[in-house]
Amino acid sequence: LDTVNDFWRLVWEQNVNVIVMVTNLQERYRTMCIKYWPEHSPSVYGRIEVKPLDCTFYADYVIRNFTIRRCRTTADESESNNLLNGDCRSIVQYHFTGWQDYRAPEGSYGFLRFMKQFKRIDCTSDCPVLVHCSAGVGRTGTFVAVDSMMDQMAEEGRVDVFGFVSNLRRQRNFMVQSLDQYVFIYKALAEWYMFGDTDVDAERAEEYVVELRQTLNNDSTGLEKQYNLLFRSLEDALTCNYAKKSFNEQKNRFKTVVAYDRNRVILAPLLGHEDATYINASLVRGYFYSYILTQDPLSNTRWDFWRMILEHGVASIVMLTGEEFLDQDEMYWPSELNSSICFGDKPAITVELLCEEQSAHYSQRKFKITNTKEKELHEVVQFCFHDWANGSSRIGQFGERKSSMHPPSIPTSTASLFDLVGKVSQRQNLLQDAGPIVVHCRDGAERSGLYCAVSLLLERLRGEGKVDVFQTVKSLQAQRPHIIPNVAQYDFCYQCVLDYLRSFS
Repeated sequence: LDTVNDFWRLVWEQNVNVIVMVTNLQERYRTMCIKYWPEHSPSVYGRIEVKPLDCTFYADYVIRNFTIRRCRTTADESESNNLLNGDCRSIVQYHFTGWQDYRAPEGSYGFLRFMKQFKRIDCTSDCPVLVHCSAGVGRTGTFVAVDSMMDQMAEEGRVDVFGFVSNLRRQRNFMVQSLDQYVFIYKALAEWYMFGDTDVDAERAEEYVVELRQTLNNDSTGLEKQYNLLFRSLEDALTCNYAKKSFNEQKNRFKTVVAYDRNRVILAPLLGHEDATYINASLVRGYFYSYILTQDPLSNTRWDFWRMILEHGVASIVMLTGEEFLDQDEMYWPSELNSSICFGDKPAITVELLCEEQSAHYSQRKFKITNTKEKELHEVVQFCFHDWANGSSRIGQFGERKSSMHPPSIPTSTASLFDLVGKVSQRQNLLQDAGPIVVHCRDGAERSGLYCAVSLLLERLRGEGKVDVFQTVKSLQAQRPHIIPNVAQYDFCYQCVLDYLRSFS
C-alpha cells in the first residue's frame, strides 16, 4: 500500500499509457499485489486522480480503461509545465488472470491470446509499456521475452531466446526467474509457429470454415489436416497415476479414460475408507464458469457422485446417456415422483425426485439432496439429452470401449444442442455462486467433451465475437483423455459455430 502513490506517480512522470499486469491479487491464499486501481468511482493516489471508465472480462484476462490527471495545488498555479496542467490522459490496463501457478502457465493458449490482444495497441508511440507482476522479475521477464521474440520471429524468421534473456538480466536481476518460465518461452514460441493464429472473428467465420473444408492436394481437407495437428504436442505426457492405483481401478468404467492427476476432482477423505478421495472426474476450466466431466456413475460410485455434487455446490447436471441405457444398479436417482433413495453412510445422502418434465430434445428433473449427517439441503436440476443421431445412442451400451465400426456421437441437429446449452447456461446465470456444471456420459469424454466444446465456443462468441475451435478443443484434450476423438465431431463443432451465427442473420 505504501508504494501505490509512487506507482501512479511513475505512470504520470514516464508518460505511460499501457499497463500490463501478469499476476492475480491473491494466489494460494497469499497477497501477490495490492489492488491499486478504483473499481467504480475516482480515487486520488498522492496527487494523481484515477477515474475508472470501463472493464471487460475475458476467459484469461481483463481489460480496464482509466483516465488519470494530476491534481493541482496552489503552488502549481504559476507553473506552465505540462506535467502540472491538469490534463487528462487515457490508460489501458491488460490484466492476465490465467497464470495460476507461480512458475509458468499450464498451457500457452490463453497467454498467446492475451499477447495477441496486447499487440493491437499502437506500437508507434514512444511511451513505455509498464509491465509488472509481484516481484517484477519472473512473470514480467517471461512476458517481455515472449513479446520481443514474437517480434523477432516475424521480422527475421528466427529467435535468440538465450541471448535476449541474458541481456534482460543485465538490465534487471532475476528476469525470467525459473527454469519452468524459461522453458515456457520456448513452448509458447514453438506453438505460435506450429499452429499459427486460429482465432477467427465472427464476421469471417463462414469464409474460414468454407476454406477449411476444401480438399487439398493430398485428398484430405484443410479441416482434417488441422484436426491431425491436435495430436502434436510439446508438453510432457500427462499422468493418471492416482486413477490407476489398485484400490481405484474398480471405480473406472474404462481403463483408458480416467482423470489426469493434475486436475482430477478430489473428494473429502472419510474415516474407515481406504481411499474416499477418488472419483473418475476432471475439473475443466470454462469461460464464465467451470465444468466437471465424469463418467456415468457405476453401481459402486453413485455415493461418490452425490458427494461430489454436494462438496462442489453443483446446481446443474447434464446427462448425455439415455436413461434406457443405464443398468438398474447404475440409476442414481429415484424413478417415482416424491420418492427418495439413500446412498452410502457417514454421511448418508438422500436423493428425492421433486418434479420431472419433458421437452422435445431433453428431459428435466429437479432433485432435493440431503446430507443426513449435517442436515444440509441442496437442489439440483438434471438435464438429460436424448437427441443423438441414429445409431450413436447405443454406443457403449454394454460398457465396452467403442470401436471404429461405431458411428461417432453427434446430435441430430445443432439446434437441439443449442437449446440444451442455453437452458443450462440460463440456470447457471440465475444462481449466485453456483458450482461447476457436471457433464457426464458413458466415458465422461466423447459426448461430454463435445458438449463442453460447443458450450465454450458459444460462450466466447457471445462474449467476444470470436471463435477458435482448434485451441478450444486442444485445451479440453489437455484436461481429459479422449475428448473429440474423431474428425466428425470436430467438424460438428465448426458446424455449430456456423449455425449459431446464421441464426442471427
